Amino acid sequence: TDSYYQFLSLIRSGVGEVGVMDLNKAVELYVKLRQDNQFLSFEILLLTIQKYHAYFVIEGLQERPEINTFILTILEDHEEFVRRHVNIHDQFYLYRIFCVACTELGDYTKACTYSERVFPYLMAQSEWGGFDQFAKVEALAQYANVCKRLGKYNDSQKYYDEAFHILKDYPQEDDLRRIDVQARIRFEQADLTLIRSIGEQKAVTKEARRDSIDKWNESSKLCQEIIDAKPGDFPSVHSSLVEPSIARKYHCHLLMAIEYGKLKQWDDAQKHLELTRKIGQNDRFSEVDIGRARMWMGKLHFDRYIDNCSTVAHDEQNGQNLIKANIQASIAWQKFYEASNADSSIEITSDNYLLRAHISYFLGNTHTAIKYVMIYLKIYMEEIPGCSCCACKQPHRNKEVKYYCTACNAVFYCSKICQYKAWKGENRIYVKHRLFCPLLKSWKKLCKMRPEFENMISQKIGDGKSQYIEDVIRNTEFENMFQRYFESLRTVKTNHKTAQKLPKGPRQD
Repeated sequence: TDSYYQFLSLIRSGVGEVGVMDLNKAVELYVKLRQDNQFLSFEILLLTIQKYHAYFVIEGLQERPEINTFILTILEDHEEFVRRHVNIHDQFYLYRIFCVACTELGDYTKACTYSERVFPYLMAQSEWGGFDQFAKVEALAQYANVCKRLGKYNDSQKYYDEAFHILKDYPQEDDLRRIDVQARIRFEQADLTLIRSIGEQKAVTKEARRDSIDKWNESSKLCQEIIDAKPGDFPSVHSSLVEPSIARKYHCHLLMAIEYGKLKQWDDAQKHLELTRKIGQNDRFSEVDIGRARMWMGKLHFDRYIDNCSTVAHDEQNGQNLIKANIQASIAWQKFYEASNADSSIEITSDNYLLRAHISYFLGNTHTAIKYVMIYLKIYMEEIPGCSCCACKQPHRNKEVKYYCTACNAVFYCSKICQYKAWKGENRIYVKHRLFCPLLKSWKKLCKMRPEFENMISQKIGDGKSQYIEDVIRNTEFENMFQRYFESLRTVKTNHKTAQKLPKGPRQD
């Protein structure tokens, strides 16, 4: 039909160059094909998926869900056709694309339903061999990710292990590809260990943290093998794998440092943060990456100070931790500031505002602390609209929100696991929602009483002379609101004998 040939012409022209009008025209033509019960040939099906999926990945169009919806519609319509007429290698490829599209849309239930129909057949067919085993490994890892999100932890672990095992006997000439996939699997397994602990124990156990650290450490060592490999031995893949390996190694050491900090193994955490900083100084990294490492160093010293406040007197040695935290946070601030000046699309992270607020308060500068926390609250409320999960940032895509905080009615979650993570402070090391919730509730009350607070400009607050801050300082209720939050950060576990030795709080300005 005319619609089919128009669709064919559109897909074959300018492969990899997709505009908004191009996508809309493709969708319009495909709707007509569906109405006429017409199907695409395998050549056109594969070309369509490659064209639109590649464009989505290359351009990073997270705000264009219609691309993924289009991909899913085509694959679901041609499911039986693909099973009957497409070779197993391409079936694995299309299955992986389907799961990736579902992940981008946050629709893990659809990915699971599709997998339950398709995956057993793929596994049965793969027993005959005759295809690149990497396709099977990628499909196994993708299904393991889906199972992890849906709480099927045993299945997730099984498929990760199976994928890892297949790679052990892979040919020497593809050794770097094998190592790269193994490093990715170990990285994902570390995350699975933490999520599983939250799902089953309602908290992350020490054993789970140590197990995750071991897996990140193994992933880091595998990445180092790729980095150290001689380019001449693997000319076809070496250059394409080195940069992702360095980035993964950076994140491995950063995450290990965070977990060591939660275990209060401060020296180990400091060692891995130093490694993170050194990796971040590589030419492939930006000032933002260096600033992020410095920011976590500041957070580590601050956590150490807070932890010591609960067990020892506020002595000079513990005070040094607070000073070091302030120095590292200031360096991080400078790095973010330089990056934002060089690229207007880069902004100082909201976490840095909150860290500086915490440090300023315990240094005795309440005025500065309130200034930074107000900026953080403004950014935080803008970042957590009801259309996305506050823990994992996964979009809800206008679905019914089942999980939210009934106390503040300001944060929403995609699952019970994410709600637990936020409450315990596992989603981001800075804020446990159980501590931050009262502040959010009071902030909403403040914005309701004074609507101009919601529309305030961060730069006006940042100069420290804003009338908004003076109004808050003069209002005892809201000043106490901020002070209660800051004081809740103290993890005081004491008895009457040691109570007198603990710090009594910062001096008020």
